[in-house]
Amino acid sequence: MSLVIHIFSFGYKYGVPEDVNLLTDVRFLPNPYHIPELRDHSGEEPEVREYLDSFELARTFPEEYAALIKSIIPGYEEMGKEYISIGIGCTGGRHRSVYTACRIYDILKAAGLRVDLTHRDILKDVYDE
Repeated sequence: MSLVIHIFSFGYKYGVPEDVNLLTDVRFLPNPYHIPELRDHSGEEPEVREYLDSFELARTFPEEYAALIKSIIPGYEEMGKEYISIGIGCTGGRHRSVYTACRIYDILKAAGLRVDLTHRDILKDVYDE
């Protein structure tokens, strides 16, 4: 049985997920929340994806992070681990973390790895600043 990679997007506003092996903060990416026409959309939707894809860092970070994940899998497998959990967080868990988690999921899935994806806070109210 091969290792399963669980990816969770979340909002720091609602707390960090428990029992994650790797935790990444993507609040360094431009925030679609501040674009009025994107505020009510999520990182799964084309409008938000197109916006974030317009920034080189948003495009390259998921690729580089997925490469890191792939590089450490043999160590977890040698330890007999059946799964690893990866938390990807932004402020509200609706835009940047969802976008990044989806991108990482797609990359790992295309590499033939067993991976699943959960967006913990995507349906929560849009936060006020």
